[in-house]
Amino acid sequence: MPTRKWTYEKIKEESLKYTTRNDFRLGSPGAYTAARNIGIMSEVVMHMGKSKCERQYTKEEILQSARKYKNQRDWKNNEISIFRCAAGYNKTNKSKEDRDFWLECISHMEYVFKPNGYWTYERCKDASKKFKTLREFHDNPEFNVAYQRIYRNGWTELFEHLELSKKPKGHWTYESCREIALSYEYTSDFVNEYGGAYNAIKKNNWGELISHLKHKSSNYYRYIYSFEFPDNHVYVGLTHNLNKRKSDHLNNVRGTSPVFKHIKKTGLDYEFKVVFEEPFHKDIAGKMEGKVLHDYISRGWIPLNKAKPGALGGDRRIWTYEKIKEELVGIKTITDARNKLPNHVFPIIRENGWVDDFIKPLIDDSGRTNWTVELALERMKGYSVRSELQSDLPGLYKFLVKSDLIKLIPISKPVRKFLLKDKYTKEEVYEKCLEFSNCEDLKKWNREYYTCARKNGWWEDIVQLVKKKRGIKSKYSYEDCLTMTLRYKHKSDFQEKNSGMFKVILKNGWWEEMSKHMVPKPMDRYKLEEVIEICKGYTKRGKLQKEKSGVYKYIKRHNLIDELIPFNRK
Repeated sequence: MPTRKWTYEKIKEESLKYTTRNDFRLGSPGAYTAARNIGIMSEVVMHMGKSKCERQYTKEEILQSARKYKNQRDWKNNEISIFRCAAGYNKTNKSKEDRDFWLECISHMEYVFKPNGYWTYERCKDASKKFKTLREFHDNPEFNVAYQRIYRNGWTELFEHLELSKKPKGHWTYESCREIALSYEYTSDFVNEYGGAYNAIKKNNWGELISHLKHKSSNYYRYIYSFEFPDNHVYVGLTHNLNKRKSDHLNNVRGTSPVFKHIKKTGLDYEFKVVFEEPFHKDIAGKMEGKVLHDYISRGWIPLNKAKPGALGGDRRIWTYEKIKEELVGIKTITDARNKLPNHVFPIIRENGWVDDFIKPLIDDSGRTNWTVELALERMKGYSVRSELQSDLPGLYKFLVKSDLIKLIPISKPVRKFLLKDKYTKEEVYEKCLEFSNCEDLKKWNREYYTCARKNGWWEDIVQLVKKKRGIKSKYSYEDCLTMTLRYKHKSDFQEKNSGMFKVILKNGWWEEMSKHMVPKPMDRYKLEEVIEICKGYTKRGKLQKEKSGVYKYIKRHNLIDELIPFNRK
């Protein structure tokens, strides 16, 4: 087959068939290779956009985007692709210039979570002045950390100007509760605003004061929203919580969201729109979502939706007061209620304050013990530590923690006295240890005696006794070593000529006794003129060191070796 000749026009025509460089490389490897060899690759793939290997945004574009936001969280949630591109400059393997650019991007941003040491006395003081009551200060999510810091550091003087929102005992009378309750239409609003009044009504069985209140659900109405992308793709959905749903799409850990997948695949930015300002009732919200999606498709948009339009989306709070009441008709016991309702319904009942309406009227046949202080004190007598009680009777343990009685039981058992220290006498330990010829075998096979010796401080003496008993086996006797050392006048000469015997003498501790007659070698027995004259006859340092070791040591000691015998000397 004749080789095809690739011209600029043919390569350009071939590249227009593809939208990515990788598809171009796999689909037309000949044209791709020719474009790279000729040097026209950047021109023929210009319609494909930037390569994934290149940065998708310039530094100016990143800075322009960063200046729109006051913190990194909002930046990431709204323009995640630019944020990720900018965060790439902050990696540990990047240059100082790149990391400085990242700091420039976030220099104007505030901390979402304040760093350690941020809340000083002065900052806490400024924060406390923004509130009138202690409750407002405590419940504010932005300044709750400042409240906790004041409390922990004992700066209670910063609370003095704040009013106590807690009502005095006896404040909520029948008339005051009635007056407040009549101003509300829904139970949840009344409980959130006047929880103390609601508790007083329940405690005093004034149920007639709240009989007119209705229960409302937050998921009856749905907003219709859309994610629009520059490549003409769109995703349409509906939700009762716009901020949560948007965050779920953008921070989808499992990667199942079509919006998240499209951003990850293309790196494109998006535009989030609320199609209608007012929400629709759930009965018609699904139909309206389908109409919006079909309208987008008719205008040439490519849908990212996989599910059929009209699905209301998952939300556990479909369980309204009326729904639960309907399900519990004819139910008389708690066991039957648990079998009838899903597990996640019971937290909903507790959160909305419906326990008195649905749970208390039921017969408790679950076998659970209703703990009282007297019963708890009686049952806890059989336990000496908390861990055993928690394992056997977790219900009692929780009751003791709540009632502050858990401190009557020790946290753990008292520390067991170390018995091995006093298990054997000194004579027994010495006798047993001296049966061994080395200490390693003693540690391995008689661990109790070894531990007893260590705990009582006898181990070092036993080591010396074992060494003395074993002795040091050698072919050199004391007499042989003494005879040999007497032949030498200098210690260095003996060590150099009899290295093996010298080691035996050191191990047995004879060196100090046998070297008394020896004297050190005199230093610098050579004069400088003699050394210079001798070095003239040598061109290599190794030869001088071998034949005239004294001269070699002299010039090394006086730093003359480079001057008298350089490396390049011939």
